[in-house]
Amino acid sequence: MKVVADTSVINYLTLINAVRLLPYLFGKIIIPEAVFQELSHEHTPPVVRDLIRTGPEWLEIRSVGQSRDAALASLHPGEKEVIILAEKIKADLVILDDWEARRFAEDRRLKVCGLLKILELGDIHHRVSLPRAIEKLRRTNFKVSDRLIRKILLRHLERQRL
Repeated sequence: MKVVADTSVINYLTLINAVRLLPYLFGKIIIPEAVFQELSHEHTPPVVRDLIRTGPEWLEIRSVGQSRDAALASLHPGEKEVIILAEKIKADLVILDDWEARRFAEDRRLKVCGLLKILELGDIHHRVSLPRAIEKLRRTNFKVSDRLIRKILLRHLERQRL
């Protein structure tokens, strides 16, 4: 399975000590050079920079090259390269959280999921406690609506009743 990820999923999963979900669920994660640069930036939390510096075996960095895709001009460099790389390698899944980037990816017929779906899958596979993971996530600067959190936690409770 070819999975391309943006910065946020690796950053926040690392911050809440759940980054191990990525290799468990998908094996290898591919990131473009721009995402690597964002994760390595001096303003990135040290724990995330340390992870990137160690070069985990499940993380593969790929160069995208120059792209003149004007339709993606409004996106951040990492998001833009994620979409371009995903199209280039015919990725099975793209992990993006930014709403605008997700819309562009979906318009290009890419299958998209976000950080919360990764946490939900981890919960389904009994690899993480969804309520605890969301509690930790809320202590970060991750932006998500209360409505979406309630919806995901309701699905969690429904699964627990089965």
